[in-house]
Amino acid sequence: MSGIMWSITYVAIVYRGFKDKSFGMPLIPLALNIAWEFLVAVVYGHHSSGIVAVTQIAWLVLDVLIVVTFVLYGYRHYKEAFGISRSGSPWRS
Repeated sequence: MSGIMWSITYVAIVYRGFKDKSFGMPLIPLALNIAWEFLVAVVYGHHSSGIVAVTQIAWLVLDVLIVVTFVLYGYRHYKEAFGISRSGSPWRS
């Protein structure tokens, strides 16, 4: 049941990210999450079989889509909230 709920959550984050042109997960949790999914699905994935392996790969793909929404839409929100500039330091004039 937990896996089903996480799958629904990931799909909802991806859907709303593209629909709202926003990102659904902050940077640090997203980095930790994708690292975890990569380790479980790719590095240690050969220990899994059947539905578990398929689920792990599906979650990794969904995490990659969440990263895509962050890359596409995250800068605008971080710029507004923290004054972060693409040109470098926020203190640079």
